[in-house]
Amino acid sequence: SYGPLRSELVPFVKRLRETAAQSGCTVTVSADVNGQIPEHVAGMGEIIEVLDLFKGNEEEARAVVGVLDDPMEKLAAGGRCVMITKGSKGAQYKWKEETGEVEGFPVAVEDTTGAGDACAAGLLAGWVMGMKVA
Repeated sequence: SYGPLRSELVPFVKRLRETAAQSGCTVTVSADVNGQIPEHVAGMGEIIEVLDLFKGNEEEARAVVGVLDDPMEKLAAGGRCVMITKGSKGAQYKWKEETGEVEGFPVAVEDTTGAGDACAAGLLAGWVMGMKVA
């Protein structure tokens, strides 16, 4: 969890975007929620507002927006790219007019460490190269 850094993140991202815009550049920022309980997601609502990309699992996504049902529409507000992972069930996504689900496929699980990071890396790499989400 970001803890004390959360209070600094929103103004930092806003300043970063202003500086980048003056140079003719764009900035993409994503925050890893890294939590599902209130203490872990405290302050994420404000941070979400300045992000271009949200990637989290189902529990994190629901916790961030404070809903028990589908958090997709709230997270995608303002044109934000959203990827919600569902473990072995795959993922759902929304980006501009593109929405959908990607089915999971059977694998022999040895260790899930880094699975979310690998998903985020692939998503971001494809996104900056202008590829479609699916």
